[in-house]
Amino acid sequence: MKASWHVYIIVLAATLFWGFNVPVLKIVVSSFAPLPINALRIFVAGLMLLALCFFSGQLRRLKKSEVLSIVGAGVVGIMGHHFFLALGLASTTGMNSGLILGLVPLATALSAALLLRQTFNFIRIFGVLLGFFGVTAVILFGNGHFTGLVQGDIYILFAVFAQAVGFIFVFKASKTVAPLLLTAYSILIGSLALLLIAFVTEPSGFATMTTGTPVEWACFFLSSIFATALGQYMYNQAIPKLGAAETAIFTNFTPFFALIGSWLILDEAVSWRHWIGFVAIVIGVFLGSGAYEQWRKTKRSKGMDKRVAS
Repeated sequence: MKASWHVYIIVLAATLFWGFNVPVLKIVVSSFAPLPINALRIFVAGLMLLALCFFSGQLRRLKKSEVLSIVGAGVVGIMGHHFFLALGLASTTGMNSGLILGLVPLATALSAALLLRQTFNFIRIFGVLLGFFGVTAVILFGNGHFTGLVQGDIYILFAVFAQAVGFIFVFKASKTVAPLLLTAYSILIGSLALLLIAFVTEPSGFATMTTGTPVEWACFFLSSIFATALGQYMYNQAIPKLGAAETAIFTNFTPFFALIGSWLILDEAVSWRHWIGFVAIVIGVFLGSGAYEQWRKTKRSKGMDKRVAS
């Protein structure tokens, strides 16, 4: 697909927002009770997207056949993902979190293979193994020595797979529901489910919202507006112009921006082990998610078109 240069800048900016959101969100969940504040953050983003749907004329009632997939995307992909993300960020580093979250395209490919019965060839299997090698290097040796499994890293892994399964529901719903409306509804459903869990498990946690500093609340709104609402909207806008596979390749920049953001914002040290893990994850995602095969197919198609034209 041909697209103007500004579309590439838009999707790159979306991954920048998502990457820098990791250290910003860590500040938020470390300053307030993790579950209540994360549920409120997502709810604010959902309201913003719903308002955007209204003003753009995309707001409509869902059909019965669409409800199940969108509820699945909200409960599993939004509530499940952010439930484990909040718990994980509260007890692990921003760098580890950002790199592990880079596995989302790989986990999505695995989920598609299991739930949608898509086949895996040798290249994809190698990519999956390479990606998980990169994550293992980060989790076990990211601090420069063997640390064993940290509970926060395990929570982030759960967050990855919850989001990946959620993307399967999104894939099914996207056949009849516009991406912006789908995102708004699923985020609202997920945030309401997360609020309910927070009320049950951490009722006293809502009191922490009265103690936040201006900087902490600024991080809250930056995360909600730029990463969750605007970032998702920008990404969805790029998909029909670049193609789904081509757009997905840009998510490989997210762990890189998370590394840089954690270094700048949280003053976390970047070791050579982090960079090895990052490179392994990016190559693994490129091979294991099907992006390499799509790139090869596009290259062959362009070569054939040139031969026909000549």
